[in-house]
Amino acid sequence: MTVVMLFLASQLLFTLPLVQGAAQQQVKASCNALAEGCPAAGGAILLAHRFSTRRHAHYSSEEATAQTASVLKALAGATIGHALPNHTLGVLESMAKMDEADGLDVKRTDKYEGLWHPEAAYFKNASAFKAHLSSKVILKEAGLSLYFHPLFPTNIGHGIFDGIYPAFVAMVKFGFQDRPFRPVVVVAPDCVDPSDEDSAIKPGDLVEAYLPDPTHGKTLRPVQVVFRRDLGTNKTALCEFQEGLDSSGLELGAQNVGVGSDAQKKCCEACALTFGCKAGVIVAEMCYLKGSCPGNADPSRCSYEREGGRVLCELTNADLGADVAVQAVAQGAEPGEELLIPGLWIIGKVRRRCMAERIYKAFGQTGELQRFYELERDSRGNGNVLFHFEELLVGSGGGGNMIADTSGAMGGSQAPYYAMSLFRNRIYHSQDINFTDDGLTSPTQLVPPGKDVDVIVIANKRFNNEADTAVIKSVIDGLNTQEGVRAEMIDWSKIGTPDNKFKKHLLRVLQADVYVSSIGTALQYVPFTRDGGVFVALGSVWHRAGRDFPTFMEQQLAGGGTPYLRTLYADPGKKLRLGLPHPSLGEDGYFAGLDEEVVTHRLKEAVDLVRSGFDIPVPPRKTFRLRAKSSWSFAEKMPRPAKPCRLEEMRIASARSWCGQSLSSTKLDPGARLGSARTKTPRCCESYGVLTTFRATVRL
Repeated sequence: MTVVMLFLASQLLFTLPLVQGAAQQQVKASCNALAEGCPAAGGAILLAHRFSTRRHAHYSSEEATAQTASVLKALAGATIGHALPNHTLGVLESMAKMDEADGLDVKRTDKYEGLWHPEAAYFKNASAFKAHLSSKVILKEAGLSLYFHPLFPTNIGHGIFDGIYPAFVAMVKFGFQDRPFRPVVVVAPDCVDPSDEDSAIKPGDLVEAYLPDPTHGKTLRPVQVVFRRDLGTNKTALCEFQEGLDSSGLELGAQNVGVGSDAQKKCCEACALTFGCKAGVIVAEMCYLKGSCPGNADPSRCSYEREGGRVLCELTNADLGADVAVQAVAQGAEPGEELLIPGLWIIGKVRRRCMAERIYKAFGQTGELQRFYELERDSRGNGNVLFHFEELLVGSGGGGNMIADTSGAMGGSQAPYYAMSLFRNRIYHSQDINFTDDGLTSPTQLVPPGKDVDVIVIANKRFNNEADTAVIKSVIDGLNTQEGVRAEMIDWSKIGTPDNKFKKHLLRVLQADVYVSSIGTALQYVPFTRDGGVFVALGSVWHRAGRDFPTFMEQQLAGGGTPYLRTLYADPGKKLRLGLPHPSLGEDGYFAGLDEEVVTHRLKEAVDLVRSGFDIPVPPRKTFRLRAKSSWSFAEKMPRPAKPCRLEEMRIASARSWCGQSLSSTKLDPGARLGSARTKTPRCCESYGVLTTFRATVRL
């Protein structure tokens, strides 16, 4: 039996035995035996995307179970008190039939990146694996961890629906939607709240720092301490800098150091704090850390000439003598104890993190969150550290905002998972807000007699001209003259404080019966509306590639992805069709293009709907605008490939392509690979998410 350790950078993510082959029924028997109570489920990983099957050998089910248990026991060192859930059997079966890690490629949340592939280390048997572990310091992360890579987390819409939502869909597919988990998030160090301005560290500031440790020299992870004083000795790391040189030393990771005069200093300090680092190579904004030369050669022989603006930072003195005083406030030190540490051990001030990151932490319901860059940093600081995640879920299938599944809705939001309503409910509960709607039970009446219909119109940067602003004001004034209706303009930036902003926003959405918005970030709270609510999509006129066109942009999210709501559409293209005066736009310019008569009519429909009620879940086709429905009907009539294959990504945007051909083509080939119009490869694909894409370019 082969044992494989799978890594991301230097951290141990998970370990699993690779039972080389066995007949399918034997493997299944092995997995069933394992699920009934084998030792230690440590290191189990649930890949939510795809697997590949490799060569087969011949182990009996008893041998497979015994050897699997041996490896798991070696890692966890204990007997588990619970069985592996039955729904992981198919995953374990696929893993057991693999003889290498090449098939473990998955899409993380960031829809623009390619497949993520874990690094692997192989051991010929369990004994070799145990020997390796005995030389390491293993930091265990118990329970379930969810690893994801959010896109633009500083924007709340992207942070939620290009971050935690697609990762949550993977949890739903495994039946884990109610389980607490630890988010393991790829975010940048500067994902901080804009209100918490950076400044120089001064006495009394709370900082993160490593502290002295009798076993390892310094703690394996930083703790929070109070900065007290600088001793004035100014001890620091020293490097020699040479332009035009690279290094062939052992790769130890990389760190963003920015540009300008501080980049070399930061690169030198990063090397001094990295276990085994001999030099750093600065390319653009990155410092690539390098260790010993191959064969333990003289470090100076590692360097070689290379163009491309590289700067070699060779560490000459890493004198990290104590030069600052801090007061320990974290576990492991007596209150008030003052400690002397090197200044380089201070990571930086403790600052309020960005709102999306705080949402992730609350959503996990464990009170924990691991930032990936911190795992990289701490592993570089001690070469013997391995992070062991007991159970890790990774892989979103490339889902996210602007991505539709075959129904046209956002991935997982419709049957059979209904993940959006589950996501909405968990979001509310994570913010300690009582919420009981289930997304499936039709409310008899959202607005009972005697209660005003609450209409909120969300401020939007697309209301950027006098005509649109006048329409919004007139419509709100008109609603407020009606009996039983209350309407107001909402500017999310003015509601709540940095500490409670998201919760305050949710509470306001929870009161609303009708949510009115143009495109973009302003509509990203639509999915948190109560069952039976109505979203009025104002849309926008957008200018790209030399032409103006109307768009509703996020139909797959607010509409298709919310089967517990009804969506009504305004008509932003009316001025274009009738040749009426409108703002002149440059590339990527926009305006709302509001027509007062149309908007007023849609709002009357919305008020009537929330008063009368409607059946939920709402079918996807009933949530899209007419032209999208027509495009969908057209797509459904297209021939399907004989052998559908995995779809890597479908980016919903106007003037994009489908199956390798321009949408304006008169003949669409469903047998080509999905991609740009310039890339056509003979691979199958499915008509996936085509309705919004077709809308701007196909004339039916």
